Amino acid sequence: MKTKTLLTLLVCSIFCFQSHLHGLEVRSTAHAEYTGKLWDFVQSAKYHNWSQFRGEFPIENGPGDVGESVVYLNSRARKDLQNMTPGSAIICEHTRGDEVAGITVYALPSNRKETSWYWAHYLPSGEVVKTSADRNPFDKDAFFTTLVEGRLWVFPLGSEDLAEFKASGEPAKCVTLPGAGPGGLTVKSSSKEVIQDYMAAREGFATKIVDERVWVFREGTTEAEDLKNGKFSEKHITRIGAGPMGMTIKSSDAAVIDDYLTRKTGFETSIVDERLWVFRSGSEEWQQFQSEGASDKHVTQVGTGPGGLTVKSPDSETIVAYMTSANGFATFIEDGRLWVFLDNTEALKDFKESGEPAKCVTRVGEGPLGMTVKSDDASTIDLYLAAVAQ
Repeated sequence: MKTKTLLTLLVCSIFCFQSHLHGLEVRSTAHAEYTGKLWDFVQSAKYHNWSQFRGEFPIENGPGDVGESVVYLNSRARKDLQNMTPGSAIICEHTRGDEVAGITVYALPSNRKETSWYWAHYLPSGEVVKTSADRNPFDKDAFFTTLVEGRLWVFPLGSEDLAEFKASGEPAKCVTLPGAGPGGLTVKSSSKEVIQDYMAAREGFATKIVDERVWVFREGTTEAEDLKNGKFSEKHITRIGAGPMGMTIKSSDAAVIDDYLTRKTGFETSIVDERLWVFRSGSEEWQQFQSEGASDKHVTQVGTGPGGLTVKSPDSETIVAYMTSANGFATFIEDGRLWVFLDNTEALKDFKESGEPAKCVTRVGEGPLGMTVKSDDASTIDLYLAAVAQ
């Protein structure tokens, strides 16, 4: 009972404050304090006495693939793995050889309507690396990212280089690729290969780079499992120079590559006769398109899509929403101008309640589709323009 109460107080406190971002400050002071308290819980929990879990990990969301792990469940979590109840806690020790490379803590709060897990990933020293409540537009599974002096640093979770970076601010070996990142950001890491892996990663896809070529398959497919095991399909499609950083893409069929290059959260896409069709996820128009093909009633915008593709959709609003959407941002169009705000910020809350702020920054014609972009500060626009270009 004591463990459940402590987790409830800790986990639920995180949803009572807003994240305040400037640049890539992904946690507010209150959130940072919370992650410290959660680490104190880990140290006092004696979790090595909990039940070890063996089998397919029961939670879908998390920091991504961090390598080999030992998983511990508290008494409440182990009662029903398929329907864990509030107060459940899971601690994963991620190993690198014989050493612990990181620890991820999962907790299910007791007084929230949703049943979503909060998780936080730590170095063995107790320094938090990333959490499920962070607001980072450049975040990708299995990677740590941070923006320092306008340059994007990326490291694989669980790597020695990440631990060294967090300890000293820079790894012993550093590679810099000017303009190679999202929106032309300069990217830094311990190797070119890490940067390539980061740039190639996409939610919903398994990727692997071999000889400067990106192999891509949808997650959950036999091809994706084979790819993880180092097996490659002899029959494949090749798109020269179409991938991130100008890399060539390979996959089992053209539709997978099209999906990889055009997918955005909340939308469904399909390329037909070299034209990109865009629909809102779950819409009747998308269902009709799947069963009957293209409708005669649609809107066409020539050359405005990714890579200069012509875009088609049931209406122009869907095209604009697709082209302006970016992970980690809320967007609004008023009088033909695009307002952008980082998710879960006071600026966004104020805009929803009161409309246009008295003080704002305007970038004429710099947004997607040549739109004018407005926000509460210049750094938000800079981050948005980089994120929307991913």
